[in-house]
Amino acid sequence: TVMTLDRETTGLKPMDVIDELSKNNIEARPVWKPMHLQPVFQGYPFFSAKEGLDISSRFFETGLCLPSGSSLGVEDQERVIQVSKQVISKS
Repeated sequence: TVMTLDRETTGLKPMDVIDELSKNNIEARPVWKPMHLQPVFQGYPFFSAKEGLDISSRFFETGLCLPSGSSLGVEDQERVIQVSKQVISKS
């Protein structure tokens, strides 16, 4: 489960939200770094769907992974949602 933040609207970076969720004992993490940005792939060509458009980098810069999984109950889901809303509304 991934969400993205509009920094112009919220004033937040993903790590701002991740840190606040952590204070509430909710584990979240940044989205995976796109392969073309990883050092091991430097020097290899990068192909995007449209010239000059790098959607995966934008997701990496604005996205975070929220808790998910088959063991995450409805109450836990609601808590993640409520804390996320509180963090974003404080901005």
